[in-house]
Amino acid sequence: MRPSSEAKRRRSWPPRWGFALRPRVYVRPGLSEPDAARRYLSPAASDLHDPYLLKDMDRAAPRLARAVEQRESILLYGDYDVDGTTAVVVLKKAIDIAGGAPPVMSRTVCATATA
Repeated sequence: MRPSSEAKRRRSWPPRWGFALRPRVYVRPGLSEPDAARRYLSPAASDLHDPYLLKDMDRAAPRLARAVEQRESILLYGDYDVDGTTAVVVLKKAIDIAGGAPPVMSRTVCATATA
């Protein structure tokens, strides 16, 4: 009996990702191929976007570096959802590793005023 195409696909996905999800879970735009899924789940630095594509990064990065060097207080502000919290934690860890002063953390929920 010949293996089905799904069985072949299942064998082609490396188990090193630590979970046994079926390949069809990954079938969404850009993740239908094993290499695309690898880049998504375990990206190398070359797989990431250039951070200088973000607006004003050319001004923000040197300012942050100077604040870390001079051990200035830095306020980290993030929105109250998964990506906002994660971004603040990653930035805090980077500042800690670079030897900056412990950042001031803020968790503020913003409300929109209606007129």
